[in-house]
Amino acid sequence: MLDFLSEKLMHPERDAKRIRQTFYLFAPCGLICGALIQCFPAAFWAVLGIDAGNAVLSRLYGCVLLSVGVLGMMAIRQPLRYASLLLFIGVYKGLAGGFLGVAYLSGDQPPAVIVIAALYFGLALYCFVIYPWHDETGRISTGMDNG
Repeated sequence: MLDFLSEKLMHPERDAKRIRQTFYLFAPCGLICGALIQCFPAAFWAVLGIDAGNAVLSRLYGCVLLSVGVLGMMAIRQPLRYASLLLFIGVYKGLAGGFLGVAYLSGDQPPAVIVIAALYFGLALYCFVIYPWHDETGRISTGMDNG
């Protein structure tokens, strides 16, 4: 079954193109948002109605976004080499979206929190969908193969 999916759905050339296009979007967004957070840590979140509280934590998050931007720029040139960045973003955004959703449902949070949670879940799903889940031969890889 997995081999059938691999043959019909997975194409390394098409995967590289989709991943490259994704990083063309991720790189500038990460760089711009990360830089804005570095320059205006409280104001960035205030626009969304969120009290950033500690500017140090906001700046740390800005560094994550800047890092995604820099790695995204590197990935544009060789997208399959940096495809693992999609897994990082997918796992990170999925977990963050889940915890934001729980925080929104259990407390007094501004509406922007649930919107951000939904966007994070959407981005996580997108990253998992375009991630090339196959090995060099085009077969779907579980990462647990021997040899």
